[in-house]
Amino acid sequence: MKHVHELDFTFDFKGKDTWRHRAAGAEATLALSRSEIALFTKTSPDRPGWSRLVSMLEGYDLVLAEGFRFKAGKRRDVWKIITARNLKEAEGFSRQVSPPVLAVVGWAEPLEGCLPSVPTLKLPEEAGKLIELVLRRVLKRVKRRLPSKA
Repeated sequence: MKHVHELDFTFDFKGKDTWRHRAAGAEATLALSRSEIALFTKTSPDRPGWSRLVSMLEGYDLVLAEGFRFKAGKRRDVWKIITARNLKEAEGFSRQVSPPVLAVVGWAEPLEGCLPSVPTLKLPEEAGKLIELVLRRVLKRVKRRLPSKA
């Protein structure tokens, strides 16, 4: 999932049939091609809540969400990865989210010390370690859902 902050942003293109359907008042428009499905629905200014968004992706073992700090940041049922340009930004983000935090990730400078009990990684050099952390967390969740052997 990707949260777009720009006002009046649309994923659709002006002049396309899907855009014209919505401009004419359609509450929802579904576009289907050989390789993609897109569902365009109108939303209120307060937008759907986190639970509604996640329910749209039901059945997946992993949902990666970029942004959504204000919808998911304080949720204790959502693992977070703090990504920051520098230590000051990482510290600010860490005050805006609640545990669990999987990792603190940066590109330019070291972010050690931001959250002492959380792994700190530098990209792109340690991308493999980040993938391992994510996959380990997903596997734990999948194993909990599997029926136990009798």
